[in-house]
Amino acid sequence: LLQGLLLVVDHLDLALSSPAKSDDARSVAEGVRMTRDQLLATLRGEGVEPITESGAFDPNLHEAVATLERDDVEPGQVIDTLRRGYTWRGQVLRAAQVRVSREPQGAQ
Repeated sequence: LLQGLLLVVDHLDLALSSPAKSDDARSVAEGVRMTRDQLLATLRGEGVEPITESGAFDPNLHEAVATLERDDVEPGQVIDTLRRGYTWRGQVLRAAQVRVSREPQGAQ
């Protein structure tokens, strides 16, 4: 049930990522945002919490779906999140899918 509800959150996030240019679109987006916020509050009340989306990669919390060479970020750091992860009562419900920095080739 919780995993299914997280998919609903993902779809609401996707809907909110689209630009809302007209007044009607902004009104719909506000309703979607309120629905998403209420769903997340309900999930939090049941012990569901988002996984931190920054800092060092942790294989217990994150699933690395890509690595990027970055000379401005220490290797092994989460660069960005492609799909948010969640814990439930302290256990991983869904790992966060993230991109992780790696040392540029040829760097020593």
